[in-house]
Amino acid sequence: MYLTSDGTATYPDYGWASLIDANTNLQAAQLFAARTNAGGPIFPGFGLPPNSATLTPSSVSLITGTTWDRLGGFSGNCYGPGCGNTGWVRAQFTVAAAGDYYLAIGTSNSKDTAYDSGIAVDRVTIDDIEVEVGQGVPEPGTTATLLGGLCLCVLASRRRR
Repeated sequence: MYLTSDGTATYPDYGWASLIDANTNLQAAQLFAARTNAGGPIFPGFGLPPNSATLTPSSVSLITGTTWDRLGGFSGNCYGPGCGNTGWVRAQFTVAAAGDYYLAIGTSNSKDTAYDSGIAVDRVTIDDIEVEVGQGVPEPGTTATLLGGLCLCVLASRRRR
């Protein structure tokens, strides 16, 4: 779920999730990108890379409501039209090549440091087995065997400009 209290086109916050190759620290896939948009879809984010993950629903507009304790003092607040949340969106992705990867998730304020945005993650699974934050990969199933040694860490970060 992408949530934003910064709703103007002047300060379009964004959120993203990427699969990172653990050996090169380069992005292997841009799973999704969401961007504040007062007049249309939140993802794919306008001007951002296309989504590699299959998202359900595939496109959403913001639902009114920014109440979330992780937004700190901006929880429940809204700066301009376009504040709100996407509701829960399911993201599915199949890794094409075996290797070691980690999942990077983050949000960013654009052009300011006020009216934060965030991404809430309900759960991460590999081959239908839930992975807890900081936990190694569960015993592999058919699909996960192909991933061999997949290292998955959920990183929550917020970068400000």
